[in-house]
Amino acid sequence: ACFKVAKLENQPFVVRIGQLDVKVLGTYFDVIAYPADNTIETILLEGKVVVEREKTMGFSKDKVTMVPGQKASFNKETKHIGIITEPNITSAVAWIEGWFEFSDESLKSVFTKLERYYNIRIELSQDFYPGELITGKLDLKESLEEVLTALADVGKFAFREDNYTVYIDKKTDNSGRQ
Repeated sequence: ACFKVAKLENQPFVVRIGQLDVKVLGTYFDVIAYPADNTIETILLEGKVVVEREKTMGFSKDKVTMVPGQKASFNKETKHIGIITEPNITSAVAWIEGWFEFSDESLKSVFTKLERYYNIRIELSQDFYPGELITGKLDLKESLEEVLTALADVGKFAFREDNYTVYIDKKTDNSGRQ
């Protein structure tokens, strides 16, 4: 989710994600939080936020204040919050404008993001290995079929769609469709 929040001095805006709170006073930020992922990430575009882990089981609170251009990652297992400078902030939030940009990213990771964006399931055949790293930009305003066709050219795979599931296999001919 991406949030733009108006500044109200005496009324903080809080996004509560499991054991993590993102406290805001007028800002623009992105939160990436999926139950299946091991991390919860916050990317700050404008303003200032405080990312804070609630105190549980005797552990003290972790608390970091972010400035624009930073990404905070909360590890669900270790309960630690790490902060880095996001090298390409526009790529990280390009999905807001309907683009998916990636650089040296695994095809498996790209598939996961497409599943989430289009609300579909992608199943890989046993003989397809998605470990190759790819770089590119996808126009998410296009249909899923058009996006997969463009990606299939680069990723060298074939696909077929059936009832909200996309099946991926090794490419056997010159087209991406099976």
